[in-house]
Amino acid sequence: MKQRAALLRTTMFLTDVMLLDEPFSALDAITRSQMQKWFLNLVKNHKKSTLFITHDIDEAILLSDRIYIMASSPGRIVDEIAISNEKDDNFNLSNDFLEYKHKIIDIMEKWYPLSPV
Repeated sequence: MKQRAALLRTTMFLTDVMLLDEPFSALDAITRSQMQKWFLNLVKNHKKSTLFITHDIDEAILLSDRIYIMASSPGRIVDEIAISNEKDDNFNLSNDFLEYKHKIIDIMEKWYPLSPV
């Protein structure tokens, strides 16, 4: 409920841009899915631009029309991926979704290689 109240307060401000830092990270999967749908409707109906920070690749693809991938030390944008605006209810199960995910993972592995165990 705290997460929902915080999001509602953010959307009530009369600004064209919202900044959200991992707003759904503490939610269970069902509630997260519901909140993501609510968020997409909000953005669509109220024409709000959003800078949405997340570590969840699926969430980034689902909620974004553009993804910026950052590297650390020093923090900087290392890549940008445009996401199609044509998303239906099953977009997260589509081949397009998986192609975006593979592309992002490939970029991330370049900047954040796994250490051998």
